[in-house]
Amino acid sequence: MDGFAIRREDWSCAETRFNIIGEMQTGYFEQFSPRAFESVRIFTGAIVPDGFDHIVPQEQAERHGDQLLISQFNPQKSNIRQPGGDFLAGETLLRRGVKLTPFDLSLCVAAGYPDLLVRRRPRIAILSIGDELQPAGKPLSAGQIHASNAVTVGAFIEKWGGLAIDLGLFRDKARDVFHAVSQCGQFDAIIPIGGASVGDYDVTREAFVEAGFETTFEGVAIKPGKPVWFARCGRQLALGLPGNPTAAFVCCLLFIKPLLENLLGQSETSERVLAILTEDVPADETRTSYRLGSMSQTAQGQCIVKPVAKTDSAQISPFSTQNVLVEVLPQPGAQLKGLPVACIRI
Repeated sequence: MDGFAIRREDWSCAETRFNIIGEMQTGYFEQFSPRAFESVRIFTGAIVPDGFDHIVPQEQAERHGDQLLISQFNPQKSNIRQPGGDFLAGETLLRRGVKLTPFDLSLCVAAGYPDLLVRRRPRIAILSIGDELQPAGKPLSAGQIHASNAVTVGAFIEKWGGLAIDLGLFRDKARDVFHAVSQCGQFDAIIPIGGASVGDYDVTREAFVEAGFETTFEGVAIKPGKPVWFARCGRQLALGLPGNPTAAFVCCLLFIKPLLENLLGQSETSERVLAILTEDVPADETRTSYRLGSMSQTAQGQCIVKPVAKTDSAQISPFSTQNVLVEVLPQPGAQLKGLPVACIRI
């Protein structure tokens, strides 16, 4: 700090006088050979010259020309930072796969690194598929809805480190979807939403197969979201989401997040936390169920969760008021009140 460098051994009483023999400015270095009762004026951040072992703050000293009078002194506090106090040579400062924060950037520059090797944000194409879909703001005819899923899925992709590109709306025609997929060669992954089930107009998987994609899996024992599927064509990936909003959002949390973590070279991070059920919640005998819920803490610090009484896969509004998905493993009957259950933070 701003003050005067002295030798501890020279201070002997409440008032000690020193001769000032020089100055040490921040960013420069000058060597001194101090003798008894000699001092150097020093400023915050400057190197402490050899031979000195204490800094007396300027507020605790009186200077008269080249003479210094020290009337206060704490011999236990040197006011000197030691080399390596922040980090040492050879120490690991950042690990591969971390998402860089502003503090990480400062740390790298402080360590002398002008450049960093980073991963490009994965480019993810989103296709919304369905004859019933219309853009927001356009009047709706009977049987039509506004296409909202892509906005939510895209926002999650951006939050998790990807670059989401919404390619727009496509009809339930295999040829239309095929042409769209054929134009997606520059993307790391494609996320089609809708047309994933087994109805006569669910043509999405058929179009991707025609475009050269090989299916890795189709159909997962979860509720909602069973029709979700995954395929690849060379290094390009495709993850097909159901069109119902609740199913699409559940699959987004369960599958897109780890997909992006893998593309970014990150370790998969679980958002699961155990909480105590405040009431019974229905279970499915063959599939893991996901139900919206509100998690909170009691005065004693215990996590509790209240599941939504009734859910509908077409509803979006409950997501605005709930903060977790309650994960109920397959079992007969219900998951009972008072028992712990895994919850996934939204």
